[in-house]
Amino acid sequence: MNNQEFIKFVAKRFGIDEYVVKTFVDMFAESLQELVAAGQIDELAEDILKNGQINPVLIRLADDEDFKYEIIAGSRRWKACLMANIRLKAILTDYDDMQAAIAQIKENDKSGISNYSKDLSCSILLKNKILSQEQLASSMGVSRSKLQSLLCFSKIPKSIINAIENPEKISARSANSIYSLSRKGDDHINALIEIAEKIKSGLASYDIEELVKNLIAGKRDLNDNDIRNDKGEVVARWRMGSLIIRAKNSSDRKKLTKLVEYFVIMKDHDLEKLATLLKESDQYKVIKRYQKPEYYNLDNKAPKHIGAFLDIEATGLSHFDDKIIELGIVKFEYTDDGQIFRLLDEFSSYQDPRKPILPYITKLTGITDDMVKDQQINQVELDNYLQDVDIIIAHNAEFDNSFFNKTFPSIAPKAWACSMIDINWREEDISSQKLEYIAYKYNFFFEGHRAIIDCLAGIHILAQELPNSNISVLKQLLDNAGQLRFKLWATNSPYESKDLLKARGYRWSNPQTDKHKAWFIELTEDKVAEEINYLRSNVYGSSAINIPVEIFDAYGRFSNNNKQLYSTTKYQDKLEWFQSLCVE
Repeated sequence: MNNQEFIKFVAKRFGIDEYVVKTFVDMFAESLQELVAAGQIDELAEDILKNGQINPVLIRLADDEDFKYEIIAGSRRWKACLMANIRLKAILTDYDDMQAAIAQIKENDKSGISNYSKDLSCSILLKNKILSQEQLASSMGVSRSKLQSLLCFSKIPKSIINAIENPEKISARSANSIYSLSRKGDDHINALIEIAEKIKSGLASYDIEELVKNLIAGKRDLNDNDIRNDKGEVVARWRMGSLIIRAKNSSDRKKLTKLVEYFVIMKDHDLEKLATLLKESDQYKVIKRYQKPEYYNLDNKAPKHIGAFLDIEATGLSHFDDKIIELGIVKFEYTDDGQIFRLLDEFSSYQDPRKPILPYITKLTGITDDMVKDQQINQVELDNYLQDVDIIIAHNAEFDNSFFNKTFPSIAPKAWACSMIDINWREEDISSQKLEYIAYKYNFFFEGHRAIIDCLAGIHILAQELPNSNISVLKQLLDNAGQLRFKLWATNSPYESKDLLKARGYRWSNPQTDKHKAWFIELTEDKVAEEINYLRSNVYGSSAINIPVEIFDAYGRFSNNNKQLYSTTKYQDKLEWFQSLCVE
């Protein structure tokens, strides 16, 4: 599907005539696919499907009679939104070509695309004289010599690139080596093509040069069994099943002794010993597959509460348009200090959405139309199951709660908490809120995107200790979930303040669920006064400001049905206190 067909597909999907048309590089590149092939669109679509599109794309009016808009930065988000069946969020700019090029460069840096893709993009900009080399280097924050190093990908003969197939893992340094070797003649080009598979895996520049050198010299297997140290020196060699140690210093000999231990362990298939050895070194991180424990702590006779970890799989992101296809819940015992004891009974059921499940959802979850056909969640059984539950926890509770409340409106409200946002993960040096990543940081992995296993993995994380706070994950979640939340709306804020608000943690409203079209932030009560002062001084420039607010607790926080009720009735005294802050 070419880009024009892709655009028409977008327009048809969203029921519009004019939306976005092409990316900025389309004007210059013969193939957009080259630039975004390594962008892992499917992973981005998965993230958007779960968490929504956080950052809008940048667009401008297109100088083209066939189209209305042109994407400047964010083409990966555009394609991912299509895969996730979500309307694209975009900001209209008046950028000229140079400003658009600089915006695109900054977008590429943030997106973490490969050096190869950066080279393609930069080469297009230089070839079409959008930016000079000096302007390009300045925009990227690199020296001209560093830029020249990056641009060597486009100088590598096409025959080598085609043999490698996917050069995304190649470093700029390795690309320089490949380019330099290719200039030495056809025999070097042929040698590079012969080792293309090894290059594709991320082979270092030194190893590329050595392999080509040996191939040219006819020594094809001379170094296949060599073991080298960090300096590239041969410290040992396998010969006819024996390890001949040639190391000259004690450090290399010590490492080789450990290596022999590894081989003995592998021969005996003792994986636990191997894992222990690897963990003891500073070169490896060992993670294990999740195994369901019999219990987390022995009974200490303290009063117990019942928690329930809940996960929903659905046909899409919007609870207005999409339906539940699987519900999973796992109960567990816990105490006020955040200790988890036994895992209790589970509730698991499919639900027929009465419409086809998109192939992307099936790929993500493994759930097919046949699996859910004529299946129905028994609401009476579900209601009985939840009777003794004190709190429901979900990873992205806003998503799960919205589907749950719409599907089961007659079930009595429960307190909800979110393991994604009720834990200060970044303050614990855990840089992503994804469940799989948090599990990785706690040294385990699981097969995600099925309801019950996601629940069990979530409880396993709750039972761990936070690395910096040194309290249980569940304890911090309970403390945060128990606080009142104030949702502040920065209505009528100046456009130029958007970057300040975003940097401060504000998000843009959801037109399907929010009554205001504005930036908003959720805060605990102790941070409200400080935020009002910030808005007064840095955004509005006025002593008296009008800031709409919603106030809710754990029962109404994630419920679109209950938020307004809680804001206007249950916490009237807090509302009056907030309004007094705005007029001081």
